[in-house]
Amino acid sequence: MKNRCIPMILCLLFTIAVRAEDCSSLFAVQWLAGQWTSVSERTVISENWQPLSDSSWEGTGETRDKTSGVLRGSESLRLLSMNDEVFYLAKVAHNDYPVAFKLTECSDTRAVFENPGHDFPKKIEYLLQPAGDLHVQVSDGAEQGFDIHFQKTG
Repeated sequence: MKNRCIPMILCLLFTIAVRAEDCSSLFAVQWLAGQWTSVSERTVISENWQPLSDSSWEGTGETRDKTSGVLRGSESLRLLSMNDEVFYLAKVAHNDYPVAFKLTECSDTRAVFENPGHDFPKKIEYLLQPAGDLHVQVSDGAEQGFDIHFQKTG
């Protein structure tokens, strides 16, 4: 019995390790699904991710004035799995076409999407915190950028 357990344990550990670093499907970011909200002194930012299928998620992002509720900005978002790669697509008002960011790193608490050819941002990093909050870093991949701290609201 002891000899049979060791190969099974090694197999299980290998499967967990491979799955944790497999960024080729939307399974890698399943923890991102739901409604996320960030409230600051002046604004309320929300981001919502809903799986549509194994290869496509729909997302929305909105920034509203905290006092009046007036919409300051919005974006249409998508997560797509194609040819064993995952892409984050963002459509904002000031761009004619969506901008694609490739999932370059992932774990069960982290997802990094990058597009080095884009002006700004070049990198969007989602970090799920131990308490369940979501920290998002939007940057040029170097010094410039901003952070958003979300709480799950749905």
